[in-house]
Amino acid sequence: RHTLPVSEWIALDQFILQEAVRVDQNIQKHYQTYQFHQVVQEIHLFCSETLGGFYLDIIKDRQYTCARDSQARRSAQNALMAILEYVVRWLAPICSFTAEEIWECMPNRPVESIFLAEWLPAVKLPENTLNWLQVIKVKMRVNKALEQLRAEKVLGSSLQGVVDLYVSPEILEALQSFGDELRFVLITSSVRLHKLKAAPSDAIATEDPDIRLKISVSQDPKCERCWHYQPDVGQHAEHPTICGRCVGNISSASSDHETRRYA
Repeated sequence: RHTLPVSEWIALDQFILQEAVRVDQNIQKHYQTYQFHQVVQEIHLFCSETLGGFYLDIIKDRQYTCARDSQARRSAQNALMAILEYVVRWLAPICSFTAEEIWECMPNRPVESIFLAEWLPAVKLPENTLNWLQVIKVKMRVNKALEQLRAEKVLGSSLQGVVDLYVSPEILEALQSFGDELRFVLITSSVRLHKLKAAPSDAIATEDPDIRLKISVSQDPKCERCWHYQPDVGQHAEHPTICGRCVGNISSASSDHETRRYA
């Protein structure tokens, strides 16, 4: 009952599936030519950077705070299951016992053993209209600045940060599509976009000349449920300690649940 067609997934989940398909094609070619070291490199890069350094961090908010049966939460769950289907097949020839143990714990297994399973068939994916490579580049720059401020004890967590981004027209166009959901991608409570030429003299220069930024500490109260700092915390009589987004997500009416499109 929790299966969602890929066409109904959130854009970020569609993107991660595209990345898994791309890696799967590479890994199959490497196995065919006995390039096992290339297989290990592909798996390590995908798990440590694409998943660990980008995707998994972002979807924590959806998993923990969105309504239980909402599209946003189910989309992430479906994507995670799809990724697992790929990863367990990648591991089988080189981490046989681990792959078999994973397989035994997976629901709805088509065959008894991973060693009887075949490669997954080709997947028809929706057209990707978002420039995720630009988004990843910006996120890396913002993460570095946030970690520096956390190390200096200026911020307790990244969610306490209010980020002003000053970027080139190309990057600005890529980021504007996300609207308010950009804060979920960057894991901050607020993000404001500006043209690069509007950057003040005290804006932080990054390794990319097309990206400058300023980070300030949010003065808004903290939602005790999602930990975001939002101005409407305390404005809901029935739930005075949480933000409006969380109020909607715990409502029994599905029409009140938060809507996500991108992240």
